Amino acid sequence: MLKKIFSAIVAGLKAIGRLVGGVVTAPFRALDAAFGGGSDVPPLPAATPETEDVPAPSKTEDLTKVYEQVALAVMQWCVESLTADAPASMPANMPRKIAEWLPRLTREECFALGCAEYAAVYAHIRSSELLTGVRSVRPLERVEWPPEPRPAPGTGGLISDPSDEASSTFEVGSGVL
Repeated sequence: MLKKIFSAIVAGLKAIGRLVGGVVTAPFRALDAAFGGGSDVPPLPAATPETEDVPAPSKTEDLTKVYEQVALAVMQWCVESLTADAPASMPANMPRKIAEWLPRLTREECFALGCAEYAAVYAHIRSSELLTGVRSVRPLERVEWPPEPRPAPGTGGLISDPSDEASSTFEVGSGVL
């Protein structure tokens, strides 16, 4: 609906522009004809309503590069979200359909997308080959990320709790870390 309104406004502005252009250039055309001016350039063909609204033929653009950039942006967003333990802010150049899909993914889906090969993410976005455990690009219901479970103190893990005395003790030669 909004597209039709803008199209009508643009068509009206074009018509006004042609009318004003014709009125402004009329004296110059009359002088040119009176003094035997150059007729080297043929007059422009009159635009009809049928021809002015037809879109110009566009070049066939290879969208592979665009999908590659989007796939890399999706992977980066997933890694940033996993690092922040919450959906990250959306890049401004992300396509709308993907920008609506990404924040509704679960942590496990983000992990799968962030760890997948770039070609697999590219295929998933295009819906040609879906990744296992990741829902296709479509409207999804919003999900809340529950807090990441933390290991109990003293049980180990990649990062030990500094308040845990057993993990902060280091004795040379005793083998205790």
